[in-house]
Amino acid sequence: MKIAVVRASSLNKWEMQNYEPLVKRNSIIAIGSTNPVYLTANIKLTIKKLICLGDLLAYFPYGIRRK
Repeated sequence: MKIAVVRASSLNKWEMQNYEPLVKRNSIIAIGSTNPVYLTANIKLTIKKLICLGDLLAYFPYGIRRK
């Protein structure tokens, strides 16, 4: 089975550790932002990084801001 987990800039190790045991029987890809909030280096899944709409809106006045 193919599974995609989309978390954008909120991709993190704490949530993805629940999916890591499923890799033995499934094809799993985590989709995150090119500008993540959390460290993604320790995630043991295939990660695809894409530009997130929230990242783009941060450049506009009164856009979405992250800490």
